[in-house]
Amino acid sequence: MPAVILDQATHVILERNEHAARIGLFSGMTVSETELPPDWSHDGMHAILRQSGAPLIAWQGDDAHNPSLFELISFPCENGTCVLFMDRTEINTAFRTGARSQDDTGTDQTLQFLATMSHEMRTPLNGILGMSDLLLDTDLDLNQRNFAQNLRQSGVALLDLINAIIDYAKLDTGRMKLSSEPFDLATLAETVTELLATKASTKDLELATLIHPNLPRRLRGDVSKVRQLLINLIGNAVKFTEEGGVLIALEAKSIEGKTCLLQIDVIDTGVGIPRSVLPNIFEAYARAETMERRSVEGTGLGLAIVKQLTDKMDGTIEVQSEEARGSTFSLRLPFELEEGAPKAEPLHSVHNRAVVLTENTVLARVTSLRLQAHGVSQFDICRSAEEAQRTLEGGEPALFLCDFPFADQCTSLITLAERAIVLIPASGRAAFETLKEDGFAAYLTKPIRQRSFSRVLSGQDLNEPEIDEPTTEIASGPEYGPYNILLAEDNDINAVLARAVVERGGHTLQVVGDGAAAVEAVKIKTYDIVLMDMHMPKMGGLEAARKIRAHERTGRIPIIALTANALQEDQEACFAAGMDDFLSKPFEPKALIAMINRYASGEVSSGKAAAKFAAK
Repeated sequence: MPAVILDQATHVILERNEHAARIGLFSGMTVSETELPPDWSHDGMHAILRQSGAPLIAWQGDDAHNPSLFELISFPCENGTCVLFMDRTEINTAFRTGARSQDDTGTDQTLQFLATMSHEMRTPLNGILGMSDLLLDTDLDLNQRNFAQNLRQSGVALLDLINAIIDYAKLDTGRMKLSSEPFDLATLAETVTELLATKASTKDLELATLIHPNLPRRLRGDVSKVRQLLINLIGNAVKFTEEGGVLIALEAKSIEGKTCLLQIDVIDTGVGIPRSVLPNIFEAYARAETMERRSVEGTGLGLAIVKQLTDKMDGTIEVQSEEARGSTFSLRLPFELEEGAPKAEPLHSVHNRAVVLTENTVLARVTSLRLQAHGVSQFDICRSAEEAQRTLEGGEPALFLCDFPFADQCTSLITLAERAIVLIPASGRAAFETLKEDGFAAYLTKPIRQRSFSRVLSGQDLNEPEIDEPTTEIASGPEYGPYNILLAEDNDINAVLARAVVERGGHTLQVVGDGAAAVEAVKIKTYDIVLMDMHMPKMGGLEAARKIRAHERTGRIPIIALTANALQEDQEACFAAGMDDFLSKPFEPKALIAMINRYASGEVSSGKAAAKFAAK
């Protein structure tokens, strides 16, 4: 039977099952705000409802159209159905007019509702994305691999939607907080373009960055918000571009004392924006008719989030666009100057002449600008192998930069060049061994980092990695350890996923199903690291962490929150309870192993991560 059966008119509980009784809901009780149990919380919902496979509520009464004062809103949980008591009037107001109501703790109810929904969706998403990652790491035929990749891409798209809705709600309710830390904007922008390059390559688009020499080496500000702005703007440009690509230009517009006014231009060759839509383009759900007809996926919140984030950071955002000719979004943000621009040194090239073979207009444009910056005044942009052959034959020896789609057609041209470099997407790196046998000296990975391009023109051997070249590779075996790790997780699928990831990293894992079991396990056995979910039956992760800290006598065991809760308040609650770090579900397998390795190596000691967060 349902958890409760209520009379439609009086809200009196007519019948209730054993799970409702466990939190004090009994027949004859009138359901009102004052009579709801004070501990009716997310943990409470899980405790009474995860065992109930029946519907949550049934209304009984003659007047089915009479709106009730309170409404039970139910939605799927990881192990059943969850429910929230909410005032119907407040629901309508919050969702239809955007008005906000504050509860006793000052937490916006709409945001809290969305955060709860986010938690419940992130939990199964963690299993979907994590298991698809593990599946893709096995031997699959082409069809199976394609199915698994499509599964993962769909999961990532759903996660993006969830994040966008939560971000918009946090900004709309004034709950977004800014932090301050030093960061390298050039590296950040190039990293973001590489992150989005895979999605762009599926549409045969090029992404490229142009970094002005006056750009400071390091700024101080909220690097996560800058990253989000870049991802939203570049991702939006990729979404509405079918040919060409996206160019990201960075420069310091002005520097006064210790303040730098930064300008970021995101220029695309996409469908453009109709003049009638431009005045409202930064409003939620503002879309041109042409965009709607293209059936573009998304929440319609991306640019609204950009606008609100920009305002919060005391910046400005403008757009110039023309239908069928692309758009330029210009972002200006003030930052504290941490370290000035590198000492201006003339860019040098050992090549006096260059021939570039590509059909892509964005790649041709950025390569031309970079060649000019390095003093190469003689260069030609060719759009076919035949044109490139005539150009190479008709002048002095030249550097030959060949875009990957033409590589197979140009093996006979390599001997005509002073040096031949192939421009290759990250997904095509495996093909370089064959291209190297054909005569190509080296390759540049697209999107091409500005420093890597400079190395080509200076004659350096690209087969030798730079000393400070970043890497994201994580060894499959134990980089440190092996270590004994305890996981407190009540979701069986997520526990299986975590075990596979941890054991693949070379460590051992013991799983318990609730916080109370975790506290007892730590008393009996010594663990190197504890991974702790926040919401579990019997005892949640926060209480478990406090009890573990209270019983510690020798040493401090690192406790890492591994939870579907994604708000900053959740992180603060975890650190206040004595946890050391925080990883939100769905997590990347390599991110979990990297975090374990940081603690195992001593790079981060227990307590320091939380202290750093508290200091922001």
